[in-house]
Amino acid sequence: MTERRAHQTDKVARRILESEEAERRQKSERLKSARLAAETSQAKDDKKQKKRAKARFPRA
Repeated sequence: MTERRAHQTDKVARRILESEEAERRQKSERLKSARLAAETSQAKDDKKQKKRAKARFPRA
C-alpha cells in the first residue's frame, strides 16, 4: 500500500510540475510577443520622428 501511495504522490507532483512549466512557457511567449510588438512600434515611431525632423530642417 505504501508503494502505491508513493507512486500516486509522484504522479500528482509530476502533473503539477508539468502544469507549472506549461504556464511559464505560455507567459514567456506572451511577454516575448508583447516585447516584439513594442519594439516594432518604437521603430515605426523613430522613423516618423526622423522624417519630421528632415522636413523641418532641410539640408542647405
